[in-house]
Amino acid sequence: VQVGSVLMLKGIKWLPKVIAGLERFMDEHDYPDIASMYGIASRRAAGDYADQFRKHRIHSSVTRDTCKNPSCTVCIQMCFYEALGQDNGEVGVHSDNCIGCEMCNNVCPFDSIQLQETTAEQSASGDFFGIPADAFEKAKFKTRHNNPALFEKDVPDAAE
Repeated sequence: VQVGSVLMLKGIKWLPKVIAGLERFMDEHDYPDIASMYGIASRRAAGDYADQFRKHRIHSSVTRDTCKNPSCTVCIQMCFYEALGQDNGEVGVHSDNCIGCEMCNNVCPFDSIQLQETTAEQSASGDFFGIPADAFEKAKFKTRHNNPALFEKDVPDAAE
């Protein structure tokens, strides 16, 4: 799913690393070929947001020894939730805004970002699952793309 994103962010030169990672994953999990992996993501995906919020909340953590900030700000630029920012020449993590999407971890060219479980103390509200209510754009779930019922209403043959 994220092959397109990583190639847009890191360029076509990243493709050998993607292929090597896929081959390693297949070897480690005894998949003989690509066809044997079809449907894995669908079977493991959260059915809805309620499923997602039953999981333990995670947030970013930065390894300062390997991070190249301030010369590199890729993670800060890619964070949609303003969970990362400049903090006296280092990447500051605002765990109360981080929803654990892992985008920063995926784009860091120095492997300096890990994800760890968010404790109640790290959440601004004190609630373990206290992700700010305005973090999600509710309007996008009214579009046809994210709401199959609306899509099927507009395109009757889609239900078949």
